[in-house]
Amino acid sequence: MGEAELTRSLLAIFPSDVAEQVRYCLANLDRITLEKLDLEPKLQERALFLFDLRGKPEKVLEKVTSLDLEPSAKAIVNNLKSLIELVNQSSPIPVSITLDLSLIQTLDYYTGIVFEAISFNDHQSYTLGRGGRYDQLLKLYDPQSKTSPGIGFALNIEDLHALLLTTKQLPQQLPASDWLVIPVSEEARVAAAKYADSLRQSQPDMRVELALGDRSKETVREYALNCRIKNLAWIAADETVTEEILNSK
Repeated sequence: MGEAELTRSLLAIFPSDVAEQVRYCLANLDRITLEKLDLEPKLQERALFLFDLRGKPEKVLEKVTSLDLEPSAKAIVNNLKSLIELVNQSSPIPVSITLDLSLIQTLDYYTGIVFEAISFNDHQSYTLGRGGRYDQLLKLYDPQSKTSPGIGFALNIEDLHALLLTTKQLPQQLPASDWLVIPVSEEARVAAAKYADSLRQSQPDMRVELALGDRSKETVREYALNCRIKNLAWIAADETVTEEILNSK
């Protein structure tokens, strides 16, 4: 977890052109480039100090409060302390929080809390999601440039799937569809789509597949058996329905 506004205030000591370079190094965890920047000793010390501002929240906040902070930055630090206490007191199980004030994006629209959800399994880390607060972003898309505070996040489906694969918690077999609806000719496709929709409307949790493509009846039946679909509905162009129940192998 980080705080974009606090990190931004800590970067204020740098000239604007240098601040962007430091920001880039922080966002990309590039300490080597950061150490090579042509900075005067005081700024070099501050840059490396910012880079290392990650760890247990109480330790990081202790380091930050040792700086000569502006009143607004002090208020943010106090809010962070309160937030971390609230999370720890509200959760029935211990929450592992790393406070990382170098956790910033190269995009500058975050204005408050930023966060990443990380999971570790079998010596591998997975970024399951990330997000943050953005109080000024919406005005970019409003015709009158009006803005509203917001907070959002995105899940990383690829990492989430990869993690679940290692835990064997994913279902090994998908539930079978309840019906396979098959148009008997190309002219019957519209009628078949309407019938499939009527089945779904009759029971919202019903699984209905619509078979498209020029396949023989034997091929369709073989597919249905392999997918454990028992109910077939053959649809003619005049919307005549012929139902068929397959016996499992």
